Amino acid sequence: MIALDEQPFTLVENAGFKHLMSVVEPRYEMQSPKFYADTIVPEVYDNLQRKMLDKLSAAAFVSLTTDEWTYNDRHGSLVE
Repeated sequence: MIALDEQPFTLVENAGFKHLMSVVEPRYEMQSPKFYADTIVPEVYDNLQRKMLDKLSAAAFVSLTTDEWTYNDRHGSLVE
């Protein structure tokens, strides 16, 4: 959830989140933000990297593309 919704690791310290987790799974002991940053995220990254390398090494061809677009509006709005 933290990664998917681009939330800060400190979310786990918020009172509302703690309450939600106590209702969803009262037996779960919440970890510190440092735990998620230092342990969980590197594990997820390493697993994803391994999967991607496996897929890329098995591919016959790989095509990479990019698309970049910048809106130079000095007013900071897309709509006037």
